[in-house]
Amino acid sequence: MTRATIDIALATWNGERYLAAMLESIATQTYADWRLVARDDGSSDGTCAIVEAFARRFPGKVEVVKDGKGRLGAAGNFTAAASVCGAAYVAFADQDDVWLPQKLELAMDRMVDSERQLGAGVPVVVHTDLRVVDDALNEIAPSFVRHMRLDPVAGAKLERLLVRNIATGCTMLCNRALVDMALPVPAEAPLHDWWFVLVAACFGSVVFVDEATVLYRQHAANVVGAGGAWSMRRWATHARARERVRRRYAQARAMSARFSGGLAPQARVVLDNFAELEFQGLWKRTWQMFAKGYRDHGFVRTAAAALLG
Repeated sequence: MTRATIDIALATWNGERYLAAMLESIATQTYADWRLVARDDGSSDGTCAIVEAFARRFPGKVEVVKDGKGRLGAAGNFTAAASVCGAAYVAFADQDDVWLPQKLELAMDRMVDSERQLGAGVPVVVHTDLRVVDDALNEIAPSFVRHMRLDPVAGAKLERLLVRNIATGCTMLCNRALVDMALPVPAEAPLHDWWFVLVAACFGSVVFVDEATVLYRQHAANVVGAGGAWSMRRWATHARARERVRRRYAQARAMSARFSGGLAPQARVVLDNFAELEFQGLWKRTWQMFAKGYRDHGFVRTAAAALLG
């Protein structure tokens, strides 16, 4: 029996060191009805040659996107790749991780269950835990969510998602209803996966599977990594920390503007009240964040977010 195809949006940039292992882990998935949609963001190393060789191994299963748009950055690269995906389901793939064999199958099983309950027209994202490893795939932590002290269930409320995304892009599987609604990802969104999760939270469901399906490789070039539970302290000392926090508010305003006619009244209130936090004084902002549920994962992180703006 033919199963639904999953399009895998792969964004690459100077990733030759780890890319072959990532592609091999896609090739060995137990869910074999996949199609790879790969877009490169202007690599100067052997990345493109590795993808082309993989495409020759799997004729008809790999599309290499050559859209002439030039360098778009991580979020823009993923957005461009996802825009080409036409399957009923779309997964995101980072160039430096390794997928465990049942990753797609496990996510798809949970997706089918969710759509059976909610309907195929409801936006759904399924995401999983990860196993944190070093650049040689030696285990650092068996669970990313526990390593980072995250609560992916309570953290799926819209109020808390506005403060911190709890779904890692490389674990996500999105249905067509979500892809069509979320694209295009606006420039205000810090990352493509965060925007997709917020759309799902506003209009559908965010589903967490408490099982690691990805070896989440940590190395010097990570865009987003697993810095440990107290990484907020180090992050807060960074010169751009205030701007990073304030982009959360811009993302909320972009969502409110994009979906002005379709948001439930309560969701609009949550978005608009969150965006207003940027313009409040420290004590009022801190009180509002705790009182109205705009909490990060833990007191220290919430207080730091309030302090930074």
